[in-house]
Amino acid sequence: MAIKVIRPDVIGTKVFVESFRNEGVALAKLRHPGIVPIYDIREREGLIYYIMPIVQGTTLEERLERGRLPPYESRRILSELADALAAAHRAKMVHLDIKPANVFLEGDLQKVLLMDFGIAKAIADQVEEAASGPVVGTPEYMSPEQARGLPDIDHRSDIYSLGALGFRMLMGRPPFGGRNATEILTKHVQEAPVSIRDINPNVEVVPYETHL
Repeated sequence: MAIKVIRPDVIGTKVFVESFRNEGVALAKLRHPGIVPIYDIREREGLIYYIMPIVQGTTLEERLERGRLPPYESRRILSELADALAAAHRAKMVHLDIKPANVFLEGDLQKVLLMDFGIAKAIADQVEEAASGPVVGTPEYMSPEQARGLPDIDHRSDIYSLGALGFRMLMGRPPFGGRNATEILTKHVQEAPVSIRDINPNVEVVPYETHL
């Protein structure tokens, strides 16, 4: 078993603790092979920590520090992440902080595991309860509705973040950058990213078609 302690600066009121605990219980019931479960949540001496299984490997963030990924590897990782997210979304759960640091590549086979589900959702619930506070998420991967601080954010926000993550894997950088978080969030709302083929011509872009 592993123990992960939540930083004191993100610990809020009783609302946070209860929301985080409820999310942990929901994750334990979900038990998807692509989501790292939370076995138990406890409090002691002003700290909140949870108990989870030990996994061996590296984060996607650490892997991307060595450079962008080939298309076939990016496709595999995105496919496994999408499967995990689909299961969570069917259970009415959203992550709200899809980013390379929250994706773990386990073992020699680099099995994809999505982490920190409960933390992101619990923080968002606390912000909503307080009706004020910071926008929750990581600027480089946040959806426009997250960037604008809109209420009633749903699973579609995770899908946008998954796309931004795919952009990072294929291009070697997120779709938008800036001097600070505000500038990055503004670009998510107001701009379209540069074409993938303009940066990495090795990626084949297939037009998306809907069939009614």
